[in-house]
Amino acid sequence: MRGFIGNTDFDWCRFLAAQSGVDEVNFWQPSGGGGRFVALQPGEPFFFRLKSPHNAIAGFGYFASYSALPAWLAWESFGRTNGAADFDEMRARIERYRRRSGAAGSGRPGDYSIGCIMVASPVFFPQELWVREPAGWAHIMPYADGGTHDVTNGLLLRSDIHRLFDLGYVTVTPEYRFKVSDTLAEDSHNGRTYYAERDRRARLAWGECEVCRGGAVWCCAGCRIVGQA
Repeated sequence: MRGFIGNTDFDWCRFLAAQSGVDEVNFWQPSGGGGRFVALQPGEPFFFRLKSPHNAIAGFGYFASYSALPAWLAWESFGRTNGAADFDEMRARIERYRRRSGAAGSGRPGDYSIGCIMVASPVFFPQELWVREPAGWAHIMPYADGGTHDVTNGLLLRSDIHRLFDLGYVTVTPEYRFKVSDTLAEDSHNGRTYYAERDRRARLAWGECEVCRGGAVWCCAGCRIVGQA
């Protein structure tokens, strides 16, 4: 089973967390996204990640369906489960994000397509139970190179190993083995601590998964954890 972490608007989350009896919510995206959402299959978990300054998982639900709709129709269809008290509030929030991304405007208010990710059985945690983002969370395939925030694209690394990973000195192979480049010793004149861990098998957050043997570490499915004390 896969999961997906969606960057979440704080006001959207706060509004819905205060509602009762909500069995499905519209996790809208400010643009239509080409009319597709292929990261999940129905029934797979979708996590609500609050952006800075909160940087925490504040809840989750289960992906149900995706559609691209005009913003006004999304309001007519889903109402307050769009995470706002009224259409004007929802539209103002969407248009703020659209301006930031440089998306084209529209002559008629709300007459532009937005992505509607329907998430069933949503759960919103009280603030004291938010799951804070670990300092050592690293993307396997960098976001700038097309990597996603999907948990299957993640490594939980000790902070010093995270830095070496970003610099290309260490990696995890498709066989889940921790590897250290010989250039680390050449460049730093040290590295004994890391070489002692060479070929150590990474701990998996869950069981074995089907692995692509093509050689690129980001082809591997499953969240891996290395460098733990």
